[in-house]
Amino acid sequence: MDQTLFFTLNNLAGRWPWLDALGVFCAVYLLWIMLAGLIVLWFVKPRAPHRLAVFVALISAVVARFGVGTILKLLFARPRPYEFLPVRQLILESGWSFPSGHATFAFGLATGVYLYNRKFGYLAYTGAILVSISRVFVGVHWPSDIIAGAAIGIITAYIINRGVHALVKSF
Repeated sequence: MDQTLFFTLNNLAGRWPWLDALGVFCAVYLLWIMLAGLIVLWFVKPRAPHRLAVFVALISAVVARFGVGTILKLLFARPRPYEFLPVRQLILESGWSFPSGHATFAFGLATGVYLYNRKFGYLAYTGAILVSISRVFVGVHWPSDIIAGAAIGIITAYIINRGVHALVKSF
């Protein structure tokens, strides 16, 4: 199933230059735009709830990606699809595939925002989904890498949020 879904998405690569460009943009640069959006939110909405949302989103994304995600990458050491299959690879990527660090980071970020502002949260989830799907499209991740990364990001954000609320209540 993982391989079938991978080829369903990856076989769309190389057909239309505009779709390839969009896929590469989402796979490589969209996450930076999401981060820039958080920085803008920090300065445009300086009230406590918005600042707390930005704080929880950033901490969740970092812990999910560089904490939980890194440990799992080392434990599973799963090769990327292009390492043993003929894929349409649009970008170069190194390191282990499982879980997707981009999906982990993006969904941690999106969930952190969603917990405080549903409107911005839906926008962030849209970005996270585009980042994640494009990582399969460009040939560097399996769909199961993305699903695991999304789950890790979401769960980490909920745990971080609970911890932050417990800490805030203690003051």
